[in-house]
Amino acid sequence: MFDKVKYKFFSDKLNPFLYRVIPPIILIIFVLLIWEIVVRAFGIPDYVVPSWGQVISVLFQDPIFFLQNTVITLAEAFSGFVLGMTFSIFLAFLMVHNDLLERSIYPIALMVKVTPIVAIAPLIVIWLGFGYSPKIFITFLITFFPVLVNALTGFKSIDNNIHRFFIILNASKWEVFIKLRWQTSIPYLFSAFKISIPLSVIGAVVAEWFTGNSGLGSIILVSNNELQTPTLFAAILLLALIGCFLTFLTNFLEKKIIFWKDYSSIK
Repeated sequence: MFDKVKYKFFSDKLNPFLYRVIPPIILIIFVLLIWEIVVRAFGIPDYVVPSWGQVISVLFQDPIFFLQNTVITLAEAFSGFVLGMTFSIFLAFLMVHNDLLERSIYPIALMVKVTPIVAIAPLIVIWLGFGYSPKIFITFLITFFPVLVNALTGFKSIDNNIHRFFIILNASKWEVFIKLRWQTSIPYLFSAFKISIPLSVIGAVVAEWFTGNSGLGSIILVSNNELQTPTLFAAILLLALIGCFLTFLTNFLEKKIIFWKDYSSIK
C-alpha cells in the first residue's frame, strides 16, 4: 500500500515535469542531428556554418576562457538588472503617490525606452569609458522600463474596499504601501522580471560590442571579424543557455513566492 502511494506521489510530481521537458529536448536533439547531417553531407565550410561537433570541440578546448567570459556577462547583466529593478520600483513608488510626478516622469521613461540602445551606446561609452560602468548602465537602460510599468500598474491595482479599510485604521502611506500595494504588485513584478531578465543579457552583450574587452559579446564580435564561426556559435550557445536558465529560475522563484496562484490551469 505504501509503495503504491509513494509511486503515485512521485508520478504525480514527475509527469508534469517530464511532459514539459521531454518534448523540447527531443526537438532540440532532432534539429542538432539534422544540422550535423546537412553540414557533413554538403561539405559546408566551417566559416559559414560549423558542425555541431566543432562547436562542442571549441567549448572544451578552452573551457576556462568561456567560463570566465560567461561569468563577466552574467555579472554585468545581473548588476544592470538589479539597478534597473531598484530604480524602477522606487520611481513607481513616487509616481503612485503623486500624479504630477507620474505625468512628468512617464514620458521621459518612454522616450528612453523607444530610443534604440545601439544609437546611444557609443555616447555612453564616450561618457563613461571602456570599463564595466557603461556596460552596467546600458543594461540598466534596457531593463528598467518593463519593471517601471508593471510596478506602477501593480501598485495601482489594489482593492478599493481594502484601501478604505486601511484609511479607516489610520494607516500611514508607508504601511499601505508595504502591506497592500507591495503585496498586490508581486505578480505584476514577476511578469516584468520575465521580460527584463532576458533583456539584461541582451543589454550586456550589446554593451560588450562597443567596449570590446571582455564577455561573451566581445567573443562574438572578435570571432565574427576573424571568421572564427565555431567560436561565435559557441558563444551564442552559452548565451542561449544563460537565457533559458534565468527564465527557468524566474519561473521557479515565482511559483515559490506567489504560492497562492494556481499554475495548474496555465498551459
